[in-house]
Parts: sequence; structure tokens; C-alpha cells
Amino acid sequence: MLIERMGSHMDNFVQQLINGLTLGCIYGLLALSYTLIFGVLRVINFAIGETLMLGAFSTIGIVKLCSMFGIFQGMGLGLFAIGLGAALLGGGGFALLTEMVAFRVLRRKRDTPLLLGLISSLGVAITAQNLILVFVDSGNVSFPDVVPRQQLTLFGA
Repeated sequence: MLIERMGSHMDNFVQQLINGLTLGCIYGLLALSYTLIFGVLRVINFAIGETLMLGAFSTIGIVKLCSMFGIFQGMGLGLFAIGLGAALLGGGGFALLTEMVAFRVLRRKRDTPLLLGLISSLGVAITAQNLILVFVDSGNVSFPDVVPRQQLTLFGA
């Protein structure tokens, strides 16, 4: 009985370890993008989370459209490639739009304080959040199944 209980605790520990590593990688990617943008543009961009959000919603939208019309039916990798392209176009397009609208105007002026770029990117972030609230939904949006689900067991997790 004690060994069974220890086994279930160990399975839970491994699962939480995998969850923590996944979330830590996402946080590391966000921190790297903050550092990269500040190092190149000398502006703090608060719209990075919204860039990721719009990339994800672009992927969800295009994958749902392809699934609805039967495009790449049964070909999970083809649908995955289209979803990845949509994420790159959606997120990259929003990042380019943010740079053109929020930062390029401020960079043209020589003595612009750093705080103005921060406030400008915060305005872009709030605008993007509200556009998603209006046009998508305020609740949870589930990602459609691209490839068949298989359970992978790794050290009991």
C-alpha cells in the first residue's frame, strides 16, 4: 500500500516537473524577446505577450477553417505546417505593425524619452487585447486536434 502511494506521488512529481519545464521554456522565450527588442530598439515592448496571443489565435483560426472545409484531412503534419505558417504570419505581422505604429514614429525623434515607447507599446497591447475580446471571445478557446491523440507515458507521468 505504501509503495503504491509513493508511486502515485512520484508520477505526480514527474508530471509537475514536465509542466514546470514547459512553462519555464515559454517564460524564457518571453524574457529573451524582451531582451532582444530592448537591445536592438532601446524600447521596452509590453505588447510581446499580445504578439504571442495573436500568433496563437491565427493558428487556431486557420486550423479550424482547414478542418471545417476538409483541407489536409487526415494529414496532421500538413495542417501543422499551415498552422505554424499562420502563427508566424499573425505574430510577425502584429510585431511589424507594432513597430511601425508605436516605435518608428518615436525613433525618428532624437530626444524621445524611453517612457514614451513603453506607454506606446502598452497602448498597442491594450488595443490588441480588446480586439480579441470583441472579435473572438472572452472565454476559453480550445485548440483543434491536428494530429491524433496518443498517450505518451514517461516515467509514469
